[in-house]
Amino acid sequence: MMKTVAFLALVCVASAFVVPQKADQCGAVDITKSAKRYIPVQNSDATCEICLDLVLIGETYAECEEAIMQHHMDAYCVEKVKNKASQAACKLMIDDIAHAIIEDTDENPTAVCKRVIHKTCPYNN
Repeated sequence: MMKTVAFLALVCVASAFVVPQKADQCGAVDITKSAKRYIPVQNSDATCEICLDLVLIGETYAECEEAIMQHHMDAYCVEKVKNKASQAACKLMIDDIAHAIIEDTDENPTAVCKRVIHKTCPYNN
């Protein structure tokens, strides 16, 4: 009995030193550094703003599995885009943006948005 208690205590102490990593933090870059690069120009339309935000999220999780990237992009659409029509448009962009980022991670956000929504979405540096 005493050996069992000692073994369980040892297991508990050893497991206390194991720090689990969150699966959604895989390869995530510092979003605050990237966010400063992708500020849409004044008077840009909502579609461009959504697209640029999705590209930022996609680039943040580009090192992760595609499902994790898409999960974060979908969460953005649900949490940040309140208009139902814009939310639907946001969700429609996710697959195309994710694939564009995976295919060419060095491409700039304007090029991704031009390919996905067929308009130029300038941003301030």
